[in-house]
Amino acid sequence: MGHAFEIYRDRAGEYRVRFKYNSEVMWSSEGYASKASAQNLIDSVKRNGPQAPIEDLDSDQRDLLSRLRKAETPASDRTVRFDHNSKEFQEFEESYQELVAAVRSANDLGEQTDDQIEAIKAEVSLVSQMKEQAVVRASQIWQFAKSTLLWIAEKALGAIIGSLALAALAALAGLLGIAF
Repeated sequence: MGHAFEIYRDRAGEYRVRFKYNSEVMWSSEGYASKASAQNLIDSVKRNGPQAPIEDLDSDQRDLLSRLRKAETPASDRTVRFDHNSKEFQEFEESYQELVAAVRSANDLGEQTDDQIEAIKAEVSLVSQMKEQAVVRASQIWQFAKSTLLWIAEKALGAIIGSLALAALAALAGLLGIAF
């Protein structure tokens, strides 16, 4: 079959473009309200793609991903009382809310099944609930959030939702005082 562009409708009814090679999805676009906008993307890629420079933007993300993966878990018996007015909590809250909004509205997780996407939404929601508690075990929220957010970041490295997952995890590390 070779290379092909494919315009399709996603679950939200928006038009998206996939670029495929031998039935394997190489990349997919954000959602567009009209089919004409999706076609404009294809035309722009064909016109501008051959001479476009290559920028390795995710090398910083790979470095951050590696450092967060190695970050030490806080002591298991340490409990923390979140100061919801602190700068660190506000930074975590802002980054996490951006991630929550992206998870709810985007299908930027590659070729995941509907069940996997529902599991991601549920896990992201559980971290939201944990951060709203007055007192939590630092290791519990870190381990759960780290597992979920690193998985999202690895599956969507270089995409917006992957960046948001890394930013949220880095902000949580800052909030918990975890060096990375």
